[in-house]
Amino acid sequence: MTEYLKILSKCILILQLINLVLCSFSAVAQEFNLPKCSDSKSQKMNLCIGEKLFRDGSKYYGEFTDNFATGQGKITWPDGTTYTGFVLRSRPQGKGVLKSASGEEISGDWNEGKLNGIGSETWPNGEKYVGDFVDNEAKGMGVYFWPSGIKYAGGFASYLANGEGVQSWPDGRKYIGQFKNSIYEGMGAFFWPDGARYVGSFVNGKANGDGVHFYPNGSKYVGKWKNGLKDGYGVYLHANGDLLFEGMWQNDKPIEAK
Repeated sequence: MTEYLKILSKCILILQLINLVLCSFSAVAQEFNLPKCSDSKSQKMNLCIGEKLFRDGSKYYGEFTDNFATGQGKITWPDGTTYTGFVLRSRPQGKGVLKSASGEEISGDWNEGKLNGIGSETWPNGEKYVGDFVDNEAKGMGVYFWPSGIKYAGGFASYLANGEGVQSWPDGRKYIGQFKNSIYEGMGAFFWPDGARYVGSFVNGKANGDGVHFYPNGSKYVGKWKNGLKDGYGVYLHANGDLLFEGMWQNDKPIEAK
């Protein structure tokens, strides 16, 4: 259990650090202290506020440096998507917020037009991811929230839970352990609100292989599992340690005493 407590502690620390960093990712206020750029095409747009229309139909309004859209500004695309924040040569660079016409919102640190580092992404259905991004993709450590109250904190790859993490439910259920493509895979521990818990191997989201199930009354089963059921050799022990059954199991039931 020590290993699972370490995983849980690490995920809690990740959540706390991410919340602190995201305080700096609020929408960038459009307040400019620079003068308006000259309307004359012959005059250089430098350290001033102006507008520029690009070939793809997008439009920029904000600060200019050496005739380039560079500084604080806003980019608007034909489909209604907007980016508000810092820009370098017409591309998002630094802290900023991207909002789509459908209601999706992405905020964080941008590099050459892509989100890299810690950021957040929110969807219209209420789901939210907060954590590491690599080239616009959730990758690294992060936290995913569902409107139902379910939460996952841990490793990510391509927006899916991968590596070590913790998933919790509003009713008190909790899983601490390894994930592969958002499925329990490897070693882990599952806890129920009534005090029951399973510690052992998981395959495709279910107990498979060696594992121990602790019951609320203190008794426990130690042995083999298959697709979430006791299957193979195992022992069933009373809370006081007395042996209640030892032998083979199939489909969660004892079939042969030893």
